[in-house]
Amino acid sequence: WMEALHNNMKYLAENIDMKVTSKGKIYEDENLTVSAVPTRHFPPDWSSVKSWGYVFEENGKRVLFTGDLSGNFPEYPEMVKDQHFDLVVCEMAHSNLCDVEDILKNTSTEKMVITHYHMPKLGDYPSVFETFPFPVRLVHDGEVIEL
Repeated sequence: WMEALHNNMKYLAENIDMKVTSKGKIYEDENLTVSAVPTRHFPPDWSSVKSWGYVFEENGKRVLFTGDLSGNFPEYPEMVKDQHFDLVVCEMAHSNLCDVEDILKNTSTEKMVITHYHMPKLGDYPSVFETFPFPVRLVHDGEVIEL
């Protein structure tokens, strides 16, 4: 994939340590812990291709980046089950908001932002977002969110 993107493979090999991700804690230092959470973005017949969301924890703050989810978010309830987040960054490219609205509303979070979205799939998103029990909004490239 990196070669297909015309990356300098020699530079990457010398400067980036690439590893295959697996479920659970994948990084930890004195400040930050990162855990991988499996998603089902790819169809079941692509069983060798894995996809991931990530939970970042630092200084008592927890952020979930869902990564790409499969249509109608069957994996989402398990990703957030019994956990509280300060922020959920949720992709919305592969589902209609009206189809996943109730699933998302059950998230225990302080706020949610929607990324990787396709406007026709969002419908009347401003009025839908107003019904959520936490603040939710669309984000755009280059934004900075401070927790």
